[in-house]
Amino acid sequence: MEQLPPQVSQDSSRPCGRDAFGGRRDEHPTKWRKYLLLVQTGVCSLDWLEQEIRRYSAKDEGLLLADLERELRKDLREKQTALYVLKIVPRWQNRQLLNLRLSSVKELAGVSRFLSRAGPGDECWFCRTSMPAIGVSVAGRLAITAGGGQRHQVLEQVWHCSPRLIESYEPGFAFPYLRASRSSWGRRYLVEELHAPQPSSESAESLLADFLRVAREIEVARPRIEGLCEYLEERGCLVYSLEYKLSEGRLRVIDWDTENDWAVLERL
Repeated sequence: MEQLPPQVSQDSSRPCGRDAFGGRRDEHPTKWRKYLLLVQTGVCSLDWLEQEIRRYSAKDEGLLLADLERELRKDLREKQTALYVLKIVPRWQNRQLLNLRLSSVKELAGVSRFLSRAGPGDECWFCRTSMPAIGVSVAGRLAITAGGGQRHQVLEQVWHCSPRLIESYEPGFAFPYLRASRSSWGRRYLVEELHAPQPSSESAESLLADFLRVAREIEVARPRIEGLCEYLEERGCLVYSLEYKLSEGRLRVIDWDTENDWAVLERL
C-alpha cells in the first residue's frame, strides 16, 4: 500500500485555495478537504495534520500494516498505551466512515479483513492518540448554535476513547462521560450530566477537574476556533459541531461537522 505524499504545499501559512489542492479539488477525498479547512482557518498547521493522519492508497495494504505494526511494537517497548483508529475513506464520503479501533499487536490479525472492504479508489488512513495511565486524555464534541450575536454551546466529553463513541452513550456506558452547556463564549458551563462507570479508578471529582481544565483550554484556543466558526457561519451554517481532543497536554480541534458540509466544501 503506497503511502501518499503530502497533498498540499509544505508552507502551512499558504491559503488552502484551489491551487493548494494540487490542481482540481476533486482529486482528493472530501474528508481530507474538510481537514484542510482547519489549516486554512488557522486551527492547526499543515505539518501537524500530515503527522497526525497517515494516508495510504488502497492498492496494497502491506506498507500500512508494516507501519502500524512498527508503531504498536514501539508502544510496547516504551510501555506506552495508545488508541489507533483506522478509516476507509471513499473519495466522496466525509462522514460515517468505516473504522476500526485497536491498541495492541495482537489485534493486527483483524486489520487485513477490515481493509478488504476498501474499494479500488479508496484511501486508508490511521491516526494515533496517546492514552497515558497518568495525565489527562479526553476527547469531545462542542455543538454550537449561532444567533443573536451569541454562540450557545453544548459540550459532550469522554475519557479514554474516541469522541465518535459519544453517539452511543446510554446507561451502562463503559467510559466516563460528561455533558455541559453555556450560553456563549466567556460564560461558565453548567454541568448537566456526569457518568463515572463503576468500578473505576477515576472519581467524579477528578473527572470534573479534568473537565475544568478542558474548559480553560477551550477559552485559550478561542481566537483560533472563532476563525473556523466565522467561516462556517458566513456560509450559512449556524448549527455545527467541533470535535477536539486533549492529549499530552495540548487541546486540538480535530474535525468539524455541519448539517450540510457540501455547502462549505464547494466554496473552498
